[in-house]
Amino acid sequence: KTNIWGLCSKNWDKSGIERGSKFYGPARQISRHPFLIVIGTNSTLPSTQNKLVSIGQYLSTWYYAAADTFTRLITDVQLKTVPISVVQQYNLILIGNPNQNSWVKEVMNRARDNGVGSIQFEENGGIVIEDKGVGEKREFNQGKNGYIFTFPMIWGKEEEGRMVLVVGGVGEEGLESVGVRLGEPTVPPMTRVPYSNMVPDYVVTGEEFE
Repeated sequence: KTNIWGLCSKNWDKSGIERGSKFYGPARQISRHPFLIVIGTNSTLPSTQNKLVSIGQYLSTWYYAAADTFTRLITDVQLKTVPISVVQQYNLILIGNPNQNSWVKEVMNRARDNGVGSIQFEENGGIVIEDKGVGEKREFNQGKNGYIFTFPMIWGKEEEGRMVLVVGGVGEEGLESVGVRLGEPTVPPMTRVPYSNMVPDYVVTGEEFE
């Protein structure tokens, strides 16, 4: 913006306009450090709750099949009982929107309190992405809208650099699109870990996603 080169910072930018290098994509960066898959438990619909669980199991299975990675599956309620000092040792894959997964709400609220982030959630679990550079907002709140995005987990010291990957959507079709279809191997029948190759730091799906 000033046409002057400068050194990149390893920490997130509190202006919320740029992201630090630790939190850029691709999405596969979430598995470069020990991580947990956290399943939301707050869905009011049994079919949606089953979908959240199945996505967590699906991703965990692929991590094991592709990289012999033993991944812990834990619910958002169970994680609340874990000391923050322990949580800080892991990256988190959060399954569900804020209405379904209390940890999504917790992480985003802490980021907002620290002046970080340009993503807001609507009541139905949709998202509003604000482009502060041009002053525009884009809404994704339809039933087939799904989304994944990486985000800094601001808990204690900035330099710890832990991150989350939110896997959510408005409806079950949106969840399916980002949790299963984006998470499946990119070049079948090759076995690769979820979100490897070609999946950037955020993706929003909709009706045209196949």
